[in-house]
Amino acid sequence: MAFVKEFISEADREKYNLDMYRLNRDSRSWVIDRERDCFLRWLGCDSNRPDMGIERPYEHWLFYYQGTAIILDMFISGSNDHLPCFTYQVDYIYIYQDLSRIVISVSELFRIIGTDKSCFINLLKESMDTTALYYDSLKKREYVNCFYFVFKGE
Repeated sequence: MAFVKEFISEADREKYNLDMYRLNRDSRSWVIDRERDCFLRWLGCDSNRPDMGIERPYEHWLFYYQGTAIILDMFISGSNDHLPCFTYQVDYIYIYQDLSRIVISVSELFRIIGTDKSCFINLLKESMDTTALYYDSLKKREYVNCFYFVFKGE
């Protein structure tokens, strides 16, 4: 199966405890692959806040993968490595344990979800490509399958 855009049902909202992850926007839709038990949902973004040490606007995404809710704080990198495609730099990865949000490393993420980096990145790319079909800020790109992800410290 593939990712598809859906409106979030009340049953899914409760099943995945989605109200816990709200930031700037109460999105009513997501892209989901029910067969692979994963979804991607945009949570919002922060504007530049030099007073708080934030030098760039971060986008916050919830990527759920087979029982693990993962928050990715990332920004579109100024790197020319993959132009004309978008390169997202993932600076922070969070998961929730016992209602506490904890920062984890990339290697810890792959250990927790039980998959390798290549599989995870392919799922993330596939979900972002589907998302890009529906969000104006991402629709403007001219190329399909054109997302790259770089993790902080790599």
